[in-house]
Amino acid sequence: FHSILASFVTLRASALLYQNIRSPKLHLAAFFHLRRHSGTTTMTASAPPRLLIRDPTSYAIKRRQLAAAGPSALQVITDFDGTLSRYFHPTKVPRERNPTCHVLLEHCPALPDSYREEARRLLAYYYPLEVDLSIPVEKKLGLMVEWWSKAHDLLLKYTLTRMDLTTTIQKETSHLRDQVREFLETLSQNDVPVLVFSAGIADILEEVLRQQDLLFDNTHVISNRIQFDPQTGQAVAFDTHLIHSFNKNETAAKGIGAAYWDQVVNRNHVLLLGDSLTDVQMAEGTEESGRVLLTIGFLNDKEEERAEKFSETFDVVVLGDGSFELPLEIVSEIMEVQGGAEHEK
Repeated sequence: FHSILASFVTLRASALLYQNIRSPKLHLAAFFHLRRHSGTTTMTASAPPRLLIRDPTSYAIKRRQLAAAGPSALQVITDFDGTLSRYFHPTKVPRERNPTCHVLLEHCPALPDSYREEARRLLAYYYPLEVDLSIPVEKKLGLMVEWWSKAHDLLLKYTLTRMDLTTTIQKETSHLRDQVREFLETLSQNDVPVLVFSAGIADILEEVLRQQDLLFDNTHVISNRIQFDPQTGQAVAFDTHLIHSFNKNETAAKGIGAAYWDQVVNRNHVLLLGDSLTDVQMAEGTEESGRVLLTIGFLNDKEEERAEKFSETFDVVVLGDGSFELPLEIVSEIMEVQGGAEHEK
């Protein structure tokens, strides 16, 4: 980079090791933990996460503030596709994308090949536009409305029931990142509200979490929700509020998230997690007075091209489709305050 101080951080136990890198260009090879296997280079499953931190001092201060206040002041706001879920499939070779909520529908036996062909055509056209940093956000807003509207209209052309979704996800699911289970369980055990804010499909991501016993009472989902006809059981519409990757802000979502807002009236410490530059907008509706906002971005691909923008946007960036080791460590620190108070009693 020409104007960035990047910090490579390796998690070892509970300690963070900072190594400053000053370079006119980010040399990504310095970040990789690699092993050789049968003549090919692969990521080691046990390698510590690779982190990028623009301002280590600010990041450390925010972590201390969150930890000092404890779980009673905390709320967690997270994206689903590419954040709670992996970006790449964990086992398929050659490497394939882990199915997103919309892509999981391509595995539904109730939908014909014509659905899959058109859905893939839409993805091939619109996804490069979504991640193209040269296109102004104002222009992307219209493109994303086009994409999501066409994808939803396409789905509603065919016969689909809620049972079809359940059966599909039993056979092919969206794989969650390592340590997401421990992360969500810790938040549930300590009654910390979690908002899963997704541009995917609520019915699908809830089913993914439900089948893995991770849809807890403290979890609220704001996403595109399918309406099923009560007589026929068939999908007939989507909720009127369209959520795409460029309008996920809580101000717009307050009208459909009343149950969540009741839980977070006095919680002004926010841990936010996402994999898109616009995911930071998910916190725009939270109370700003006294707010401590710690943001974690997952930069899953095109690292050298997108790292600078991500490091400018998020407090800390997890590179390379990494695990939830860092978010779990942060919430574990926060829970220690409550544990210490109970021990003193």
